Amino acid sequence: MFRTNNVKNEQISLLSKMNEWSNYKTKLLKNSWAETFRNVIMPNIDEEPYKVLYSDISSRPNTPVNYLIGLLIIKSLMGLSDEELINAAFFDEKIQYALGTLDYINQPISKNMISNFRVRLYEYNDEAGIDLFENTMKELNDNIVEISKVNKTLKRVDSLMISSSCKRMTRTELIYKVNERFIKLLNKSGEKLNDEYKKYLDEDNEVDVLYRVKEEELTGKLTMLLNQSISLYKKYKHNKKYNETIEFKQLERLISEQYDDKENKPKSGKEIKPTSMQTPYDEKATYRFKYKGNIGYVGNIVETIDTEKEVALITDWDLAPNVKSDLEFMQEIIEEKKENEIETKETYITDAAYFSGEVNEQAKEANIELHPTDMTGKKDIKETNLANFELDENKNIIECPNGKKPIESKYCESNDTIYATFDKESCKDCPNIKKCPIRLFKKINKLTVSTKQIETAKVKEGRNTNEYKELSRKRSGIEGINSLLRYKYHIDRRQTKGLAYLTVVFTTSILSINIKRITKINKIVNNNA
Repeated sequence: MFRTNNVKNEQISLLSKMNEWSNYKTKLLKNSWAETFRNVIMPNIDEEPYKVLYSDISSRPNTPVNYLIGLLIIKSLMGLSDEELINAAFFDEKIQYALGTLDYINQPISKNMISNFRVRLYEYNDEAGIDLFENTMKELNDNIVEISKVNKTLKRVDSLMISSSCKRMTRTELIYKVNERFIKLLNKSGEKLNDEYKKYLDEDNEVDVLYRVKEEELTGKLTMLLNQSISLYKKYKHNKKYNETIEFKQLERLISEQYDDKENKPKSGKEIKPTSMQTPYDEKATYRFKYKGNIGYVGNIVETIDTEKEVALITDWDLAPNVKSDLEFMQEIIEEKKENEIETKETYITDAAYFSGEVNEQAKEANIELHPTDMTGKKDIKETNLANFELDENKNIIECPNGKKPIESKYCESNDTIYATFDKESCKDCPNIKKCPIRLFKKINKLTVSTKQIETAKVKEGRNTNEYKELSRKRSGIEGINSLLRYKYHIDRRQTKGLAYLTVVFTTSILSINIKRITKINKIVNNNA
């Protein structure tokens, strides 16, 4: 039975053990993360959305949801395993103070409490498509940002690849494992298996099929295994007992992604999409080559910088299969600002992967200024001249950098291209002719250029200004967050499988970073008081 735990405005009891502490010990506690946690995190956890995880039948009340969520955040904050977290909840006074249970006779924690709560979260996420935990983390983080009163107009953005904890598989291994999982389900359910399928129940068979095979035999093995997949699918696709199971759904997906129905043969490696299943143990993980091959996810982080207060806080984040590009993340940021009708101008310092002419136009409409650094591409002297072409509101060329007007200029919206013609005499003695992108013909000269090229050229031209250089220097600061997530919070080495599992680790790690930062600010304020 669900019951909320009201910890708002909770006061320290006169009989509290804290009253026996020395002033120095109390001061240390007040200047630690535990004070921030007790006052900023615990009272602001909205427990009502979690009511759906519990029964309506009258029974023993649930362990307070804010206590469970608090434990999961502290687990990340202190880098603890579940076992270490349980021990700390029983014996660590700082953690008990943070959670508001310092003076409890019995701490409200048991051996499997944390894992059971996580399972409930994951199952509800799968069933309803609602991530209760991430919503809570966003609310708590927004509250931290509001309390800090940071100026939200300057932001920097970066992404990081996060590997799935599952073993990377070859195509043959993938097909074998999907077949094996379904066959083991059939065996467990009492289905009679032929000799061909019984081999999957023998652990030594995997070694014989996958590893004791010559290179020239690989194609034949892959075809054989995939044909077994198809046979299994055809036999059980109308069987209601099995066709709704996870194992059968994986089999169905495997065939659609790996087999060419028209040619009646396995697809070639180049035909397999990056979004295809990489492992049956983490179905949402995707493949992407960025510096090196990665199977897993990509996290996008937005950090707000207040230069006056010298404070930087993570104000937004996103986590998705790693085929999602930086441009897509940027477009979502722009759309969200439009939807929330935020009129304040914002500047985003990004790397070049977040920038394109089209996205830059969308950003301007949302009152966002994009400041891309490390613009890639070949150095082209013609870009400098291209940036100085003057356009009207209909994206037609008014005049060239030398002040010459075109004979005609037309903008084609379907391909975002400007077509302009200039008189031969206009270009004859032009001092910029060698660095102009115009094409010279016998009767007239023609210019064909996209607005994206012009926008990119303008951005590149601005790289020599003092403002550009000053903002660019602030870009590298966000790299520190990526390092923290990798090397302090071990985001790549957590034994988590699936996007829902990783979301808990990712969001609590980000919140932990902000809790420590706001604690540092409060400590400075307290010491100066």
